Amino acid sequence: MYGYGFNCGFLACFTIADQRHTDGATAEAILVEWLTRRGWYVFLPFRGNCPVDVVAINERGEMMLLDSKKDVRRRGGPQSEMRISRGRTETQKRLGVRLAYVNVATREVLISEHKD
Repeated sequence: MYGYGFNCGFLACFTIADQRHTDGATAEAILVEWLTRRGWYVFLPFRGNCPVDVVAINERGEMMLLDSKKDVRRRGGPQSEMRISRGRTETQKRLGVRLAYVNVATREVLISEHKD
């Protein structure tokens, strides 16, 4: 059963369809670890098609709504090694969701600041 989610009681179970899904799940797991090690309480939405991947709250009551993205760089040409930026949906903009770029090879995390 590849690429389909199914409900097994209290847990939502998903199988991995291709490398993009594997990389996305890995990026999200690294983000959760990165936040936890920095003292954030981390919550994961139950729905798979949610505009937020991770909700993080710290001891001061600050909250971040994050959408995790695998950090991918351009190859070759004049813009070589530049980050391929991702856009936010209108819903994400309205909710104040920030993009968290995760390098799955180095485990580096960059949480973007949005001006819009």
